[in-house]
Amino acid sequence: MDWAVTAFRLATSGAADATQVHTHLCYSELGEVLPAIDALDADVTSVEAARSRIEILDDLHTAG
Repeated sequence: MDWAVTAFRLATSGAADATQVHTHLCYSELGEVLPAIDALDADVTSVEAARSRIEILDDLHTAG
């Protein structure tokens, strides 16, 4: 997971401050990787959670 976060941050590090960095995640155990999602430091993260019965909402509530 650390490698993936480092790679994402490296890939987006050249973006200008005025550029909004978006990422999209789907079909995974999002609750298990919330710290890594936060570490991405993306401006916008969209999540596809329909197949998980929107369990991510519970995970976000617990984490927040």
